[in-house]
Amino acid sequence: MVNKTDTDALWRQVKHYPHVVGYCDKLRLRLRNGRERSAWSFRVYVAHKLPESELEPEDIIPETVNGIPVDVVDFGEHFRDEIRMSGEFMLIDDAYIGESCFLSAP
Repeated sequence: MVNKTDTDALWRQVKHYPHVVGYCDKLRLRLRNGRERSAWSFRVYVAHKLPESELEPEDIIPETVNGIPVDVVDFGEHFRDEIRMSGEFMLIDDAYIGESCFLSAP
């Protein structure tokens, strides 16, 4: 499952959600408190991670897509020291990140 998952297909299903800015191109271990834990998941990066109570039901990223668990990660928290570039997409640590207001050139 881990090596054969079409993450591009998963991306097409989640990229329209608010604050979504990128994804990992392969399944990764779920992040908790900045560390990878057990359980493979499709990692999706958001500009700002909000509690579900602050989102409309249709704006909540599903817990699974095509049966694959989804791990929603706050991009700024995870990559705070590496945010230095801007552009359509950049690759950082196997993550494809799209242009967003918080990405800025030094």
